[in-house]
Amino acid sequence: MRRWTAAQALAWRIKADPLELKRWDAAMGPHLQQAKKDIAGAIAAEQLTVWGALSDVSPQQQVPAERFRRHDVVVDEFGEMVPRFPHKPYHGPRWKHIEFDLEQVQRLWPKPPPPSSSAWMLTETRTLNSQGRIGKRDDLVKRCMAETGCTKRAAELAHKQLPDELRRPKGRAPRTRG
Repeated sequence: MRRWTAAQALAWRIKADPLELKRWDAAMGPHLQQAKKDIAGAIAAEQLTVWGALSDVSPQQQVPAERFRRHDVVVDEFGEMVPRFPHKPYHGPRWKHIEFDLEQVQRLWPKPPPPSSSAWMLTETRTLNSQGRIGKRDDLVKRCMAETGCTKRAAELAHKQLPDELRRPKGRAPRTRG
């Protein structure tokens, strides 16, 4: 199992790029609090497993998710458990050197599709909609891959991000009488 540092996990949540802390830029700052909150929420909901140590010399072990449910704490960019609000002190155990399973982080916050596939999907579905038609998902995905050169996963994500009114509902189309 491969792990990311807290800085890498937070950078992935903000920019979909696992940057080391020394490579962060100022544009990430305004998004940091929300990223910390999102990650703490995923830990509390047991969607994200984290490992840490209680001191600099103790071995790493799994951090209990209940700490994030019962106390208003987050993991900062330095890999330490800290209070979410600095004016509200946290008196529980302070975990350090916190790391995350990179596959879990990527599964919770997948990388967005490239702009070319999103733009193609939106334009194509709007065109079909203006003609009174709604395209089938699989057909749109195949055509997006062929015309933009994107991967199947990117085309599927682009389709998933479409507004509901541009997507065909799941299931069979209603029968028409005629």
